[in-house]
Formats: sequence, C-alpha cells, structure tokens
Amino acid sequence: QIALQGLQLLLLAFAVLIAIATPWGLRSWHRSRRMRMLTGATPARARHRADAAWWEVRDTALDLHLVWPQGSVRAQAAALDGQVDLAARSALQRLALLVEQARYASWEPDPQSVAEDTRTVCSGLTARAPWHTRLAAAVWPASLFTHHGESEHGASEHGVHERGGKHEA
Repeated sequence: QIALQGLQLLLLAFAVLIAIATPWGLRSWHRSRRMRMLTGATPARARHRADAAWWEVRDTALDLHLVWPQGSVRAQAAALDGQVDLAARSALQRLALLVEQARYASWEPDPQSVAEDTRTVCSGLTARAPWHTRLAAAVWPASLFTHHGESEHGASEHGVHERGGKHEA
C-alpha cells in the first residue's frame, strides 16, 4: 500500500515536471531555431533573418509581459526603448533599421552582427525584468500562447517563404 502511494506520488511529480518542462522546451526550440538562422547555420534570405531576429525580440518581450504594439517596426522599437539599457537600445535601433531594410530593400546583413544584436536586445530586456517575471517567462513563456497578429511561418529554417499556399524559394 505504501509502495503504491509512493509510486503514485512519483508519477504525479513526473507529470508536473513534464507539464512545466514542455513550454520551456518549446520556447527553447524556437529560440535555437531562430539563432541558427541568424548565424547562418541554416540558409535563409536576408528578410527571413531579419524577421527571425525581430520575432525573437518580440517573443522575449511577450514572455516578460511587456506590451508589444501592433504597427510598424519603428513603433514596436519605440515601445521597448525605455525597457533596455543604452547598449541594448543601440542594438534595438540597429535591428529595427535592419528589419525595414531587409523587408523593403535588397540588403544582406552580416549574420553574426544580426545574431549579436538580437542577443543584446533580448538580454537587455531580460536583465531589467524582476526575478519572478524571468522565472515565469522561462517556465510558462507567454509567447507560446499569444496570437501575434503576424505570420511567422514565412521564415522557415530552410529559407522558404510561404504565402497563401504558394512557396517561394
């Protein structure tokens, strides 16, 4: 009887651990997939790299329960401006410009600088958050459960852009 109760308690603890680890694992997978794209480890077009960087910043902000406004990249960057230190603010401005240039001009950014700026902005956002918000962001990332109003499926790991069921290489 006692052994059965112990086994049930162990199974319950395992289920709770899986329930906590699953969102964290999914968010970690999203982050690592994006970072591989940013660093050039997976082939991608300039726009896909820029979008992946911006989506990582967006998801980090959402995970930390910061407001992510609809609208232009400039408006979104302005909303985060006061949430980061000077170094991260500079990286944020560079990323915003990069996203606009990659979306509206044929410009190929340096993958390493895009990845570094993305890390700097995300670290800057995280550093300003209270410990309990950082813990909640790790355990239950809000970005997994939030509709972003933008389609992320356009930037795949393979650099394929999907629109309306059509694939563009």
